[in-house]
Amino acid sequence: MRRTHMIRLGTLAAAALVGVAPAAGAQQIDTGTPTARGGRDLYGATSLGQMLSMGQTFVAPAGLPVLQSVQFWLGANGDDPPPQFRAFVATWSGTAVTRPVVYQTVALETGPTDVGPVPYRFTLPGGRLLDPGTTYIAFLTPIGTLVPTDNQLGTVYYSPDGDAYADGEAYFHSTPFGETPALSQLLDATRWQVKNPDLAFQATFAAAPAVVPEPATVTLVAAGLAAVGLLARRRRGTG
Repeated sequence: MRRTHMIRLGTLAAAALVGVAPAAGAQQIDTGTPTARGGRDLYGATSLGQMLSMGQTFVAPAGLPVLQSVQFWLGANGDDPPPQFRAFVATWSGTAVTRPVVYQTVALETGPTDVGPVPYRFTLPGGRLLDPGTTYIAFLTPIGTLVPTDNQLGTVYYSPDGDAYADGEAYFHSTPFGETPALSQLLDATRWQVKNPDLAFQATFAAAPAVVPEPATVTLVAAGLAAVGLLARRRRGTG
């Protein structure tokens, strides 16, 4: 069984990500950087018995189909402990998550003193090759042991520019308490609802790497061409 390690991203580690520009040749979807007084919403577990997930849809761009990272702006909500969550990237049907799930993190949580908005970037090791023109969703979903009589909530921030991204929207997903959101529930279109405006969100893309032939393949091709040349010379010599 794969062990899941808790990674707590503190303000110092997250703040180091501020102002990181995409590498040369990369492209970024960026709905804007929120302010402390900006619009915000909640994810985690509520005392009303709901488990709330939040996400943003986006379209993979043509020409730069490798997703390198996604980023949200998060904050503590004063609850102790804060909710544990995982970040996911998956395909989106227009109404719900669909398979395949492209990426998921280990268990995470915001620091209890992280006064938002704090950028949390999730880097996809090696990148993930997406289908250009296809819609995907990046989202946060609560996990772990949640107390139904108390709030265990974190804050996720909205874009300061409203509906800043024409090809995507913010969505939230509500699961009854006691049903930690699993893939089967996330596939249920009746539990996803659109939210306005967009979340404060970034996604960074790069071009697909060039395909370099394996050395063995190059050797075989060269040997084959040499054999064809030799056969042609023999035929001319006997013609």
